[in-house]
Amino acid sequence: MPSTKYAFRLAAKNDVGMSAFSAVLSCCTASCVMSPPAPPPPPRLVEAGVTWLSLEWSTPCGTASRDTLSYILEMEEIGSGCGFQPKHRGEEQSCIVKELRRYTSYRFRVSVAGPEGHTVSSAVVDYRTLPDQPGSPGQPSLQGSVQPHSLHVVWEAPEDDGGSPITLYILELSQGDHQWDVVYRGPLRQHVCEGLQEGRWYKLRVYCESLGGQSQVSESLCVQMAPLPPGPCQALHPAEGATSSEISLSWDPPACDGGAAVSQYCVEMAQAVGDSQQQVFQGSDPYCTVGQLLPGTTYLFWVKAYNAAGWGPLSDVCQASTTPGAPEQCSVPNLTLSTCSSVLVTWESPACNGSEVYEFQMEWGVEESALELLYSGSSSQYEVRDLEPATQYYCRVQVQSMLLGQASSAMLPQ
Repeated sequence: MPSTKYAFRLAAKNDVGMSAFSAVLSCCTASCVMSPPAPPPPPRLVEAGVTWLSLEWSTPCGTASRDTLSYILEMEEIGSGCGFQPKHRGEEQSCIVKELRRYTSYRFRVSVAGPEGHTVSSAVVDYRTLPDQPGSPGQPSLQGSVQPHSLHVVWEAPEDDGGSPITLYILELSQGDHQWDVVYRGPLRQHVCEGLQEGRWYKLRVYCESLGGQSQVSESLCVQMAPLPPGPCQALHPAEGATSSEISLSWDPPACDGGAAVSQYCVEMAQAVGDSQQQVFQGSDPYCTVGQLLPGTTYLFWVKAYNAAGWGPLSDVCQASTTPGAPEQCSVPNLTLSTCSSVLVTWESPACNGSEVYEFQMEWGVEESALELLYSGSSSQYEVRDLEPATQYYCRVQVQSMLLGQASSAMLPQ
């Protein structure tokens, strides 16, 4: 019968018996009228690349092994409007289609031609190329001014996204030790970095991810955080060697410099808490000597530090005193005539400059260059008797302290 499949097997027989059958042979008789081949299965995707697709296909069902078939692989770019175009023709049952667009969908079908020229096509299937690795994002830049502990970073999307949308940005930060820490991971192209240290240098870089993979990192941004004013100076104390008119002070720099080098110090002084403070020193040295002070007097001192961000707070108060000085010169004593032969001499105690007055000395005489000690004691008056009438006398008073004495003089008219 035409177009009929038959199976055959063969066995041998002799006087002894019959052998086992051979393997089955299947074959088909030819048809009187050639019918077209069955449609082939649609092409299968073996592997996809960025610019290529590897496809393979099977022989149509019911095809005899001896038949020789020719295949045509056709492709259409979706949305191009060009229709199906042949990409392969031959007896091979696989093909790599090259020079395709990245991350683009294509339609494929395979057609088979029989020996009589009949052609049938498979069902249409869609396959897509892979996206490419995206390019690097733009270098991070600052949005607004740098704060002491935070900064607002923005960046541009890569010029080439690799054919698929960017899904993720990763911002990294380094403190200059070649170790990078991720501080942001998300779809936005900006981030506020917080918790940073004032005055410190940082580096920032960004990269992105898409279906095509991970990009290279961007160029790094180097930025220094804004400084803060320094903290209070430490250990303000008087140095050795104070005098009756000078006090030397020294101190330690602030424990926290605010992220910028301390360039100046300022010392302020007052005589009592609540009094207005006056500046007595400004300079770069952590020590100073304050002069033109009163002897035996206690003063209050404060110091503050300065850096590029401004003046820091005043330190704790330091109390220091000048050493006692010699008492001031006594004022001119008052001479009062009691009688024609006696005079009452009185005087006032001068400023002692921190030293205790323990004695007054009064000298008396007819000649100013030859006065003799007439009184020594703690009283502030003395009566001189047995004087010659109508005689000119000279008198002076000196105060004695633990340090030195100062004298004053007066003349008694005739």
